[in-house]
Amino acid sequence: MSLQLLTIAGSIIFLLFIVIGLYVLLVIQRINTIKRKRKIEAIIEARQEDWYALLIDGNLKVDKLAPTNALEIEAADQVLYRYRQNFDSELIHRKTFEFTELYLELSYREKLKSKQWSVRMNTLLRIRLYKLEYMAEDVLNMLSSKRKHSKEEILNIYKIIGMMYPERFMAYFINPIIQLGEFDYRRIIVTLQTTQLVLLIKQFDELPKVMQYVIVDVVGDKFYIELLPLLQKCLSSDDIELRIRALKAVAHLDTCLDPEVSESFAISEVWEERLMVAKIYANAPLEVAHDSLTKLLSDPVYQVRKQAAESLKIIRTGDEVLQIFIQQSDDKFAVEMATEIVGRS
Repeated sequence: MSLQLLTIAGSIIFLLFIVIGLYVLLVIQRINTIKRKRKIEAIIEARQEDWYALLIDGNLKVDKLAPTNALEIEAADQVLYRYRQNFDSELIHRKTFEFTELYLELSYREKLKSKQWSVRMNTLLRIRLYKLEYMAEDVLNMLSSKRKHSKEEILNIYKIIGMMYPERFMAYFINPIIQLGEFDYRRIIVTLQTTQLVLLIKQFDELPKVMQYVIVDVVGDKFYIELLPLLQKCLSSDDIELRIRALKAVAHLDTCLDPEVSESFAISEVWEERLMVAKIYANAPLEVAHDSLTKLLSDPVYQVRKQAAESLKIIRTGDEVLQIFIQQSDDKFAVEMATEIVGRS
């Protein structure tokens, strides 16, 4: 056998030993992981009555469940998370905060620096869920660390900042360290308190467009009727998308606009604006909405015609307007649509 063949055969055997070795290591690691999980579950099972007495009955002192080793720390962490996920009470909040501050703070600090993404993420979720103010600086420091964090981590860090630093969160949201899209901003903004949302609105004109869109959507979705002035301001914007979203938010608030403003959008060249104002008219008296909705019944866009008919049907005596329209209109398609709406129960 030539030297070249011997070299190739030797390389193959060497690689085979490496593969087998790696496989054995993975199997051992898997076995150890399973054993660890079983030990943790055994610890949880053995003390489940004590945990119930602490977190539900409140008649057991926290120090009675003080962990003495790494497995007990992990078991305690899992128990607290399960209770907090499934129950919502002031006692559980208080006892969870007290226990973590006494016995899990060091563990959480170490986990925030872990090389494993899942470990860091789970710790961030716990900090936010438990509202652990004593971990706030550690979370904040993650933004300036050399480690590159994922978008999910950054989003959770921002949520924690918004919760624990109500006066400092503005700078982080307006100038994020990573590029955030509309969905990302929404995930953050929906967690803010109304007072924090008001702070953002004070600087509304300086905010990124995508952030403006999200704020307007949230005002409507969360029914912040007290923030209606913001929506009214947005209706005069040069940004068509912002105007449409503001109109949609007004419709969600089940309120109406100044008649002159509504009429201006009822004749808009943008059909989405006509659609939204037709929806808003459902909250106006018939004498205010009559003329515009009657004209919109013959709108060239089907969605607008349909919404105008549905709004009339909601308004008191609006059915009569629809009946008159059906009898007098020469617009075949509009009449068919109005007839369908009137026929609904």
